[in-house]
Amino acid sequence: MRAIVKHAFYSCQRQAARLRMRWHLTGDRSRTKFAIFSLHTIAKASSDMAVSEARLREQLSGLLESGYRCLDLSEALRALTSQDPLPQPAFCLTFDDGYRSVYERGLPILEDLDLTATLFVTVNFLDRRVQPPWHSRDAALLREYAVNAAHFQPLDWSQLREMVAGKRVRLGSHSLNHFMVGHLPDADLRAEIRDSKEILENRLGIEVPFFAYPYGVRPYGAYTERSEALIREAGYRCSCTSRISRAAIGTGAWLLPRLSLVESDTPLDARAKAAGAYDWVALAQNSFHRLFPNPHRRP
Repeated sequence: MRAIVKHAFYSCQRQAARLRMRWHLTGDRSRTKFAIFSLHTIAKASSDMAVSEARLREQLSGLLESGYRCLDLSEALRALTSQDPLPQPAFCLTFDDGYRSVYERGLPILEDLDLTATLFVTVNFLDRRVQPPWHSRDAALLREYAVNAAHFQPLDWSQLREMVAGKRVRLGSHSLNHFMVGHLPDADLRAEIRDSKEILENRLGIEVPFFAYPYGVRPYGAYTERSEALIREAGYRCSCTSRISRAAIGTGAWLLPRLSLVESDTPLDARAKAAGAYDWVALAQNSFHRLFPNPHRRP
C-alpha cells in the first residue's frame, strides 16, 4: 500500500507542477529562494535513488538554458545567511552516500557543463562495512537493492581524493554508518557526527564543513534538536535534510530542505522544482510520513 500511494502521489504532484508552470502560477524567476537538489547514483536502474546519465544531463542543461546558475554550496551558505537577493535564479547540486557512478558518470557532466556539486559521504560505505539499503528491514527495499546492486557500488578513496582535488566536488559527511541518527544514544550519535568528519579530514587533508542527515525526514527520527546541537559543536557550517522545499535567503544554514531529481523528471519538471512549483509538497510529505510507518530499522 505504501508503494502504491507513493507512486500515485508522485504522479499527481508532477502533473500539478507542470500545470502551474504552464499557467505561470509560480515564481519562476525567484531570486530569494533556490532549490538544493539531492541525488544518489547515476545509472539506468529501477530505483527512486537512480537517475540515468542522459536524463541528468538533460535536466541540468534545461536549467542552465532557462537562465539558472549552479551555486557552489559555500556560495549558497553565504546567500542564506545574508538578506541580499541572488543576482539570478539559482540551484545547488548534492549527491548522497558516495557512489562510484558520481565519479564515473557525474564528474564528466560537471566538467562539460561547468558545474560544481557537494558529495555527502557515508564513511563506512567507502570502507565496505555497510551498504544500501543500510539498516532497513523493508522487503521491497531489500529486493530493489539486490536487483540493482551493481549500480550502488561505493567510491574508492582514490577516486574521492581525485574528485575533491579537482575543485568541482565539495565534500560533506553523511555520517559513519547511515543510521537514523535521531534514535541513537549520545555516544553513538557523537561518533556518527564527529568521527565521520575527522576521518574524512584526516584521510583527505581538507576541511569537511557540511553534513547531510541520512533519510533526512524528522517524523522518522532522522534528526532532533540534540543532533543539531552536536553538529554545530563538531564544527560543521550547515546541515541538510530531505524536507521538500527550497532554501530561502536570510533563513540561515541549518536544517536546509532539499528536492530530489529522479529519472521521470523532464527538464520542465526540473525547472518546476527550481521555480517553486513543488514547495507545497512539504505538507503532504509530512502527512505521508506520519500515515505510513518507518520502513527502516532503527539501530
